[in-house]
Amino acid sequence: MGGAINIALQDVCPGRSVTHFGFLDDSVAYQLVVDALSHSDTADPARLPFGKCVGVHLPGVSAVDAAAATDVVVANFNASMTSAVKVSAELPLRSYALWRHGHPGTTTGPFPSAARSDPASTGR
Repeated sequence: MGGAINIALQDVCPGRSVTHFGFLDDSVAYQLVVDALSHSDTADPARLPFGKCVGVHLPGVSAVDAAAATDVVVANFNASMTSAVKVSAELPLRSYALWRHGHPGTTTGPFPSAARSDPASTGR
């Protein structure tokens, strides 16, 4: 996305440990999203209030709520993984995935054979 940036929560709050699912209800992640949506530019940690690292969950979410939500997310993830279609081998990469330095179909680099295995790049 144009203009997007990555902000490590540990850069905002050193020592803060947040799991992948924890981002859904983390107070600092929430504050950064609100900051980005409230301004015409990207999120700026300097605009967050003093004490920004004290909160654990976003406003209105208790530890019990967060644990329950995480349980639901994990259960849904596990269900989708167990019901996912299994394949016997990886499909070959499509030619658009092989672009290097903006040049489609480039076969230089560490994986030149991948371009040849793509039916779109061989005309098959």
